[in-house]
Amino acid sequence: MRKLLSVIIVYLVGWIPMFPCTSAVVSGRVTPDGRPLLWKHRDASDLNNRIVHFEAEGGKLEFVGLVNGVDTMANEVWAGYNTSGFAIMNTASYNLKNDTSSLSDREGVVMKQVLGECRTVEDFARLLDSLPRPIGVEANFGVVDALGGAAYFEVNSYEVFRYDVKDSPDGYLLRTNYSVSGRPNEGYGYIRYDNAARLFSRAASERSITPEWITGVCSRSFYHILLGRDFTTDAWVVDQDFIPRRLLLSSKAGNPKSLLYSLPCGRYWGILPVRSCCRCGSAASMVFRPCCRGRKILCALRCANGRTD
Repeated sequence: MRKLLSVIIVYLVGWIPMFPCTSAVVSGRVTPDGRPLLWKHRDASDLNNRIVHFEAEGGKLEFVGLVNGVDTMANEVWAGYNTSGFAIMNTASYNLKNDTSSLSDREGVVMKQVLGECRTVEDFARLLDSLPRPIGVEANFGVVDALGGAAYFEVNSYEVFRYDVKDSPDGYLLRTNYSVSGRPNEGYGYIRYDNAARLFSRAASERSITPEWITGVCSRSFYHILLGRDFTTDAWVVDQDFIPRRLLLSSKAGNPKSLLYSLPCGRYWGILPVRSCCRCGSAASMVFRPCCRGRKILCALRCANGRTD
């Protein structure tokens, strides 16, 4: 009994909470409308999330962001875009930290600051360089802007490694829960990465990568690259190494003018468009809100059975 308790204690002490997000930054070279796309398939422990509209105050930009339900003051944002057409998201990395600093888990704080200040990918690069060290992050930040900029920044508390999508021969970049610049063979999500790469490779060759394709196909795919088959129609399957997971909160895909959220909606899947004014780029929150042309923007949840709430 004592030996069993020792094993349990060692297991619990050594256990690290891991939230397996899957993401992509896509160049306009492989999209039908020529605009870049950003995708984050989010998994986390807080299943209650909300979309918050942040007003332009104190010289900050207006923006919309995804916030954890328990974060009542909206101090952290986990994906979002602003009125300048700049968007950001992240995935946690588990092979990038190389220091002993106790400051950590500040990705949401940093992204909220970024959305209020950055208009372009280059602005984001300069802001990262200016942040005091240690930053307190270990993440892959994906960003796009209205000028066509699209990149990943792999960031730990002291270092920044940049990967521009324009340098990718595939026209897109993917990240799960390890960093290309990090320690080899560490981190998580290698199989999920390959699962996503298989899907993106085919769509990129046809220039058919769209927000609807990402949320409708990639975020629902139960194809397993190592087993070589799709488990979508199976009665049951072990929940391991697939893009959709038990802790799925949302899948977000969009270009600098719109963001498309696919959310679990009861036993149905729903699509939640969060769009901006086509002329002024003014961000719309999840309610009716006038834009510069006097129209109102509806953000509605459309369930799989056709019902609109």
